Amino acid sequence: MSSRQGAGTIVVVPRPSDSYVHEVMSINDLVAFATGVRFAIDTIEMIEIDDELALRTGIPAGENWLAVRGFRHTEGSELPVCWTEVYINRDFAAVGRLLQRHTGPIFHLIEDLFGQSIVEVHQEIAAALISPALAAGLKAKTGATALEVQRTYKLATGKIAQVAINTHPASRFRHSMTMRRVKG
Repeated sequence: MSSRQGAGTIVVVPRPSDSYVHEVMSINDLVAFATGVRFAIDTIEMIEIDDELALRTGIPAGENWLAVRGFRHTEGSELPVCWTEVYINRDFAAVGRLLQRHTGPIFHLIEDLFGQSIVEVHQEIAAALISPALAAGLKAKTGATALEVQRTYKLATGKIAQVAINTHPASRFRHSMTMRRVKG
């Protein structure tokens, strides 16, 4: 509980000690997120985007993209942080051969290998349920609440270079954001 004179009493929910706090204010902060966790890749394969995946990602159905999937872990924790799906534009699929040895964000590889610059990352956070297919790997119950964080990485031309979807058990993830008034 927390109280302040004239403000009443507020019940403050304690933070679980094993929750992952994600603070992002710029594209540079995404670099810190990606380097702070280990991505244990399960699969890397070229896929054709089907109608269901097109609805989830905004990538047109019928296009071929490189799909990279696996679990992310933090040092010293036996529980995975999240399940990660990364879809890489076919034009940049050559990064796939480097991913098993790579640490850090995948979009940096795209920038370095292809002389491109990611200028915009659109992020959406939505409630979801943990599917039976992910429950065991996430060490969570089927149907438990999750937070799905989707990021779409764009070049200056507006072309989508990469889409990443991270599915976090809700009890292990908090998104933190600080806003300040800007005089204008």
